[in-house]
Amino acid sequence: AVPAPPPDETDRLSVAIARDRVEDSLPGDVSEADLMRRYGVPRAAVLKVLARLAEVGLVERKRGHGWRFLPAAYARDESYAFRLQVEPAALLSPGFGIAPAWLQSMRERHLAIMSTPWRDTTAVALFDLNAEFHEGLAAASGNRYYAMAVAQQNRLRRFVNVHWTEGAERVQVSCREHLEILERVAAGEREVAAALMRRHLQLASAL
Repeated sequence: AVPAPPPDETDRLSVAIARDRVEDSLPGDVSEADLMRRYGVPRAAVLKVLARLAEVGLVERKRGHGWRFLPAAYARDESYAFRLQVEPAALLSPGFGIAPAWLQSMRERHLAIMSTPWRDTTAVALFDLNAEFHEGLAAASGNRYYAMAVAQQNRLRRFVNVHWTEGAERVQVSCREHLEILERVAAGEREVAAALMRRHLQLASAL
């Protein structure tokens, strides 16, 4: 399988901002100039990240000047409640169809992550693989609205979850759950796969 490309400038800035927000070293109210100075990036990069975060309800423009971060915990809870409705349903869609090559690539990449010693920098690759797993299954539904909804949730999750704090053991658990879902999908057992997806999301939401 071809490895995922390295994160671009927007991804790196998003990760840096996420880490600083988790560690409470970045204030809730900021200006574009503040972010440019803090991270040494041009205004265009700052605006791109802020637009991405505003799209999923994590920041809002203040009246007059500056930006305000909104409480990510509430967005996270709402996100999981939404995904619990959408992602199992996507697996049961009448138009569902999956490419064997995609399934094989997903298996190989999950096994590679599981066999690689964990480093902090692995968090981006893990998130990208996780996002591709969920988006790929939603796209396989044959329903563009399922695919669009899961892609938007991943943009939200990139900011909330990319600063991984759950430890290497949780990586193993999450990957094993993904692999079990993939095996059921490959076997045509979509009702079982949907039940496993529901359990996977419920366990993740409780962390």
